[in-house]
Amino acid sequence: MHLSIYIRDSDIGECFALALEHQKPGFHAYNVSAKEVSCGIPLREGIAKFHPDLPKLPEDWPKYKSPYLWDKAHAHFGWEPKWNLLDLFRQKHGRDPQPKLD
Repeated sequence: MHLSIYIRDSDIGECFALALEHQKPGFHAYNVSAKEVSCGIPLREGIAKFHPDLPKLPEDWPKYKSPYLWDKAHAHFGWEPKWNLLDLFRQKHGRDPQPKLD
């Protein structure tokens, strides 16, 4: 299992445009990703099983929340991702993915 972090091209394009329109002095690094990862296994459980060498996420970490926090981009220029693959899954199936950790 990889961490399944992704971002749609239209979201990254909007992020770049907003960053150019709202430039801050100095150098700033931003994490950008979709709101949730694209795997069917809750991220904390997947990391524990398949990547035990990585730091553990907090117990209250939302099931599929991306570990790339984009709150700095939101605070600096109002960006947030609009496209989320798991939202499409939920619309089609009416539920979250059913994890299989076997």
